[in-house]
Amino acid sequence: MSASKNIIVQSCILHEDTHSLYMVRYKDKPLWLRKWNQQLPEVALNRLVYLYNSGQEFPRLHRTIRLGDTPGLLLEPCIGIPITTLQSSLSPKTIYEIATQILDTMRRTETSFVSMEGMLLNEQGQVFNCAPTLPQKTSTMHNDGVWTLGMWVLSKVCPVSTEHLYTFMQQQNAQQYNTALNKILTRLELGLPNQQWTSSAIQTIAHMCAFSPKQRWNAETSLKMMEAYAGQGIGLSLPVFCEQHRRIFGEHKYPSGPLTGQTLSFVPWIKKENEAETTTLSWQQTLDQTWHTPSKRRFLLGSTGISFLLLHLLTSLFMWLLPPTTTTEAASNSIAFEVHHDGVRKITLQNEAEQLNVAKLSRSKRELTVNIDVGTYRFEVEHQNKRWTTFLELTENTRVECQQAVESVECTANNRMIQWD
Repeated sequence: MSASKNIIVQSCILHEDTHSLYMVRYKDKPLWLRKWNQQLPEVALNRLVYLYNSGQEFPRLHRTIRLGDTPGLLLEPCIGIPITTLQSSLSPKTIYEIATQILDTMRRTETSFVSMEGMLLNEQGQVFNCAPTLPQKTSTMHNDGVWTLGMWVLSKVCPVSTEHLYTFMQQQNAQQYNTALNKILTRLELGLPNQQWTSSAIQTIAHMCAFSPKQRWNAETSLKMMEAYAGQGIGLSLPVFCEQHRRIFGEHKYPSGPLTGQTLSFVPWIKKENEAETTTLSWQQTLDQTWHTPSKRRFLLGSTGISFLLLHLLTSLFMWLLPPTTTTEAASNSIAFEVHHDGVRKITLQNEAEQLNVAKLSRSKRELTVNIDVGTYRFEVEHQNKRWTTFLELTENTRVECQQAVESVECTANNRMIQWD
């Protein structure tokens, strides 16, 4: 059995009911410790180990350890400051770009997070998720990163406090939560170019902060909208903001936590490899015994030869019976047109040259993909006895998404907002 080793716990970066993140020292080397307060399934642990080793969005894994009966991860420290320390100097554009980075990481890595305190920003404008979690089947405020991020965005674009929303969510008081949220949504300062963009952003934040998980958008949908707002919002871009506020990236002083000052003993995390090694050894022993027995060796060679002969005959037979196949390349002027919507009355795409409908969706048919020719098309949306039209010049594969907004319908084509005629 491996001898135990010690780490000295220093400041606390993040402390939650299920896990915590501390600054520690091991052999005079500064590291971070990700510690769980309960057993973690080995499948989940392996997934987190893979994430910490896989990309630049997370700290780099130093080693996996065992602290008593629970696992722990020693991580290489990230250089940056907690996003929660950024105050009123953030512009709308900066806020949307931070949200875009976080949502993009969630979508690509299929992760979530519990608290914005685990999000760090470095001098180059890169956001690190230092304490990623895995999505849960049952969504709550404690494991839904979209809700947590939405609440942070809301607090930054609202001139009044949003803290009472957390209280109503913890109390599971849906009525008071929704009433308070709707009131706050009327006071947002979103920094977008016109009322159409502003209405769209209000709807997006409302969906991200929705009380019911069924009404809450996922990371992919939220990302598409935040990317659009980041392109339209006023203020400094995130890299320029970091360049002009370099003074804030000095060494951040983290507070003490429940384990600060303690010395923890650990041993390496030992994987269960005995079973796999036993299985491999058993096959090797069986093959060795078979090969060195003359009668069994003749049977093995004969069976192998007959199997290869039968396989060759069957392959020849199928090649003779099956008709030859031909492949044709799609015309170079053919593209894919994909439409999704959340329940609008009708969507129509009409070929301008031939005056023919090439795509048509109703309230009950919410998605459609068709192959069409490159060209100019008339795009029309009907909803609540109103009609919006525009002309689209389609030259590449296009994905259109339409969502109901206040007194209108908002549509994007490849994440760019469609302007109605």
